[in-house]
Amino acid sequence: MIRDVLTIPGQRSVLRSRSLKVRPGDPTLAGLIHDLVDTWTDAHAYGLSAPQLGVLQRVLLYRQEDGTPAVVVNPKVITVRGEEKGYDGCLSIPGIYGTTRRPEEVEFTGEDQVGQRIRRRLKAFTARIFLHELDHLEGVLFIDRLDSLDDLYTLERNDQDESEEVALSAADRRFVAREQRPLPTHLSV
Repeated sequence: MIRDVLTIPGQRSVLRSRSLKVRPGDPTLAGLIHDLVDTWTDAHAYGLSAPQLGVLQRVLLYRQEDGTPAVVVNPKVITVRGEEKGYDGCLSIPGIYGTTRRPEEVEFTGEDQVGQRIRRRLKAFTARIFLHELDHLEGVLFIDRLDSLDDLYTLERNDQDESEEVALSAADRRFVAREQRPLPTHLSV
C-alpha cells in the first residue's frame, strides 16, 4: 500500500526519534516492507525508511546500482572509508536540497526482507543513499549534516525548461535553521 511520507515540521516527533530494533518473527514486518516498496516506487525515490512512514523500526530501503530496491532490516555499519561532499535531498523535507559530507564507502550487516543475514559493501552514490536512510533510523535529517546553510538550494525551471539550482529564500533558511539539530554523539558515520 502506498503511504504518505511524513514531513517536518508536522511530524517532527516521529522523524526525530530513534528507531527500535526489529525482533525476529515480527508479524508486521512483511506488511511494512511491502508498503516501503510501494511508496518508494510511487515517489520515484532513491531511498526510504520506516520512520518516514511513521513506523519507528530499523528498516530501510535503498536503490541499488541496477535501480532495484534493496531492503535492510536492523542495519549496522561495520566500516566506512573516505569522504565526499555531494547531493542530498529528502522526501521528508520536500523541495529543499543541499550538499553534505558523507563517507564514500560503507560496509554493513543486517538482514534482508526474508530474514537472511547479509553483509554488503556500497560505494559512491549508493553508499550515500544507504547512509542517508540509516540516518533516518537515528532521527537524523540531512540538514543536520550541512556545513553551512549556503549549501542549500531549491530547484526551479528556467526558460529552457531545465532545472536550475536557486539559493534558498530567507524564509526557507529560517525554517531549516529552526529544524537543524546537532548530530547525536553515538553516530560514527
